[in-house]
Amino acid sequence: MFGALKDKIGGGAIDKAVEKFAPALTEHLDKIKSLKPTDVNDDGKFDSLIIAPMLISISGASAGVTKLIPKFDDRFKTAMFHVRNELIVVKDDKVTIVEGGQSKLPTVLVEGFKKSA
Repeated sequence: MFGALKDKIGGGAIDKAVEKFAPALTEHLDKIKSLKPTDVNDDGKFDSLIIAPMLISISGASAGVTKLIPKFDDRFKTAMFHVRNELIVVKDDKVTIVEGGQSKLPTVLVEGFKKSA
């Protein structure tokens, strides 16, 4: 009974959480452009170089909202792999962000969280 209630609260909390922590992630999104294409494409390296530092950043920026989202860390990883697939372009040994990627980040993050549910 309480699990279903927590899931409903968690679903509604995603939008609030992303709204709170998305600004803290923009510097990390810029950092992605300095990575080697092989590091972006390798799930383990992408996790350790980008996702793990982002999790640390958002723990403070979210003001505890992330605690309302069940399995937040795992869901965030899934959301970030979705961000990589949607917003990051690896072409000709160069890593770039799609045009308007910074402004699309919150929407793509929410989509990624919903995929992870």
